[in-house]
Amino acid sequence: MFEPKDLLAPTVTLLAVLFAVFAFLFPRAIELYRTRMAKLSEIDIPDHVRKNCGFRVGILGDSFLLFVISFALLIAALIYCPITLSRVADYYLGTQYVGFERIDIYSFLRDFKQMTIFLTVVFSFVPGAVLCLLVEDMFFSKRLPTLVRFYIKNVLERRPSKEEADSLLPEARRLYESKAFGESVLYSMASLELALKNKFGLPVNVGFGRLLGSVIERLGDVISAEELIKIRRVRNIAAHPSPESRVTRQDAEQVLHLVEDILQRLEMNLPEGGN
Repeated sequence: MFEPKDLLAPTVTLLAVLFAVFAFLFPRAIELYRTRMAKLSEIDIPDHVRKNCGFRVGILGDSFLLFVISFALLIAALIYCPITLSRVADYYLGTQYVGFERIDIYSFLRDFKQMTIFLTVVFSFVPGAVLCLLVEDMFFSKRLPTLVRFYIKNVLERRPSKEEADSLLPEARRLYESKAFGESVLYSMASLELALKNKFGLPVNVGFGRLLGSVIERLGDVISAEELIKIRRVRNIAAHPSPESRVTRQDAEQVLHLVEDILQRLEMNLPEGGN
C-alpha cells in the first residue's frame, strides 16, 4: 500500500540531482554565451546579418537552450521538491500530533498530482526549446541566405561546405545582375575570404589583418595587398551602409571582376592547403 513517507527518499534524491545538474549547466550556459559574444565581437559582420533572427538563433540557440533547461531545473528544485517534502511532513505531523484533523490520503495524492502537473508545465519549455533548436538547425537554417549561414559558421568556427563555398561567387553575380550591388560585394568578399583561408589552411574566423599578412608573405608576387585593401574598403561600405556612403554599380562591378581574377590566380599559383 502506498504511504506518503515512501516519497521522502526519492524526493530528496531528486532534489539533490536537480541542484547538481543545475550547478553544472548554468555556468556552462554563461561560459558558452560569453565565448560566442567574444567571437562575435572579433568578426566584422554586416549590419543586416547581425540583426537577422536566424543568425542570432544560429549562434546563441544552444546557450539559450542550456539557460532554459537550467532554470527549469532550478524551479523544480526550489518549488516542487520542497513542497512535496512539506506535504509529507504535514501529513504525518497532522496525523501524529493533531489527531483530530487527519489529512486524507486522497487529498494528499490530489495535491501531489497538482504539483506534478505544475512541474510538467514548467518542463514543457525544455522539449519545446530543444525542438525549436533542432528544427531551426535541420530545416530553417537551410532556408537562410548563404551569407547568413556563412557568418554563423564563422562564429561557430565551422568551415562552410563545398556546396556553400561554390555558391558564393555565382550568387554575387546574380545579385549584381539584379542590381543588389551591396549584397553582391558582400558575397564576392565572402567567396574571396573563404578561398584564401582554405588555400592557407587558416581558421574560418581569422581576421582580415592576418589574412592580408599571409597573402603578402606568401603570395605577394601573385596578389597585391592594394587589391585586397580596395576590395575590403568597398566591402566595409556594403556591410555598414550609411546615407553618405553607398555601393555603386561601378564599385560592385570592380569588386566582382577583381575577385574573379584573384581566384583564377589562386588556382594557378597555390595548391589547396598552402603547400
